[in-house]
Amino acid sequence: MNVLISQRAQFLIPTKLIFLVDFLLLALLISSFYLVNKMPNQVDGEGDLKSNEEFKQEAERIAVNCMGKGGWECYKQAFSELTEKNGLTFTEQVLYAIQDVDPFLRNCHILAHSISQAATRKEPSRWKELLEQVNIYSCGGGFLHGVLETHMSSEPGFTITADFINNLCSNLSADEKKRMCSHGLGHLILLEKEGDLSSALPVCSGVKQDSTGMAVDCFIGLFMEDHQKLALSEHEIAKAPIFDDQYVQKLEKGCFSYDGIAAVACWNEMSEIYGKSYGFDPALIYQKCSQAPQEQERNRCFLKGVALMSVDYSFSTKNKLLSICQPYNQAGQEDGYKVCLNYVVTSLMYYSPLYIDRGIVLCSNVSDQFQENCFKDLGNQLKRNIHKQKDRETLCKGGPEKYKHYCINPQVI
Repeated sequence: MNVLISQRAQFLIPTKLIFLVDFLLLALLISSFYLVNKMPNQVDGEGDLKSNEEFKQEAERIAVNCMGKGGWECYKQAFSELTEKNGLTFTEQVLYAIQDVDPFLRNCHILAHSISQAATRKEPSRWKELLEQVNIYSCGGGFLHGVLETHMSSEPGFTITADFINNLCSNLSADEKKRMCSHGLGHLILLEKEGDLSSALPVCSGVKQDSTGMAVDCFIGLFMEDHQKLALSEHEIAKAPIFDDQYVQKLEKGCFSYDGIAAVACWNEMSEIYGKSYGFDPALIYQKCSQAPQEQERNRCFLKGVALMSVDYSFSTKNKLLSICQPYNQAGQEDGYKVCLNYVVTSLMYYSPLYIDRGIVLCSNVSDQFQENCFKDLGNQLKRNIHKQKDRETLCKGGPEKYKHYCINPQVI
């Protein structure tokens, strides 16, 4: 990595790469959210936690200062300062509490980056401990990626290699963390290579291809950065793309040229490009993804779009939620439709269990033959993170009596 990139990384990565709203192919879609005054603490922290009332008070203080005034920059600064003062664990709880005050912050990936970046800057020698400590089931994996970005920026001249990814990521405790780690480093590889995809691809090619999925997630991070140029444009290495038909055709030509897991990853990231270029229309995205040569490529492409649409603000109504998986229904693909419904409910839980209302609306209005499994999936995802039954009872109170027990007390697979 040249001196210019090293200098850029040293000063810019901690604040700029938070825009990698990397849904992690969003096939890792699992998350946690805590209702203030109700939810248990899931992250081991530094010292005793304060009371839930203090989380709420801090959340209200920050919201009063930032809502409608400073936007993301205000929130990022506030949460960074709170992390330096009270540590990662306390600040994470405040982040969950503020989502009751400002629902827009349920998509908390950006702020999770800021919090874990501040925690890593505060105790840089503990970065590996923080990788294990941070909550991977919350805010789209933002906490873990913030640690990685901040550590990488502290070592100018360091080069990411396949061996580094294999040694670091494969030693993390959970498969989800291993994939998130590899995915985040995939973004950073392309930044390190100054946007030169041809020199970046061999690095991911050397990542272990095993059951953890680390290899494909390295490629997904790489292609997400290549397609959208989030960090590259922030670092002024490349211009932000114009999402139009010409750009779509250019990227599709590239995807057609790959095979194996590189092709899977390239097509995986096309659905977001289709959405940004033509609008997030399930039928259109399905049609565009259907041109991918292999079934796995077609499914991964569309299901990434499913995950994105599930948490989009414009898909909050019954009809819009039901429309997401309709392309499978219309194609007579019952198994695909079931998988799609699972992706929707898992996507909702990935960002916040307060999206439970969308999940209940969806599961209550699909055909009778799919309702039971839909509620089972919804309950399983909820229980992974909301451990107390009384808390799930609060969240699931809007569900139909016939299936409410699946939401409240499912058997987690």
